[in-house]
Amino acid sequence: MSIAPVPRRTPGPPWRPVLGWPSTRAGQWAAGLAGGVVVLFPLLGVLAGANASDWGWGARLALILAGLAGVATALSAGIVSIVAVVRRGERSIVLLAPILLGAFWAMFVLGEFLSPH
Repeated sequence: MSIAPVPRRTPGPPWRPVLGWPSTRAGQWAAGLAGGVVVLFPLLGVLAGANASDWGWGARLALILAGLAGVATALSAGIVSIVAVVRRGERSIVLLAPILLGAFWAMFVLGEFLSPH
């Protein structure tokens, strides 16, 4: 007779924590923010391609604010995904995309401020 507790659920395959959807709340937020960036930037590209900047100062301001919101969302997705991996122990490979996305935009923003034109 064993005194070990009865498992509540059967363990799944060992690859599920790595290849599956993030299991922590921070990981899910990071994946959602990265999904928002993936939707926002093509929409911004469509508006820029449609010459929305020629529609007046309101459209130009909307393009600038949408671009800044996209960059801020990408940076926050990268930060939240790093927190999920380091602090919360998230192992999902899905969080590699927000980390790379945030790193790309961090390098872009730093390059804009540190490199003279």
